[in-house]
Amino acid sequence: MTGGESIVSAYELDTILKKWERGELTAEQAIGQVLQLLQVLAERVGQLERKIVGERPSGHKPSTRKAG
Repeated sequence: MTGGESIVSAYELDTILKKWERGELTAEQAIGQVLQLLQVLAERVGQLERKIVGERPSGHKPSTRKAG
């Protein structure tokens, strides 16, 4: 997959789960659909992260303190 491509899942997560429960998807189909959704979400998170980083004032450094 190249940088500009986007995979679009045929179903939303709730639809995948309902189809899986009714036996309308094989394990391979369900996994494929979930992986496609994961790819889309990863791309969206990446876009949001780049947007947030781009909006920070130049002197602001992200926190390196670990939670816990």
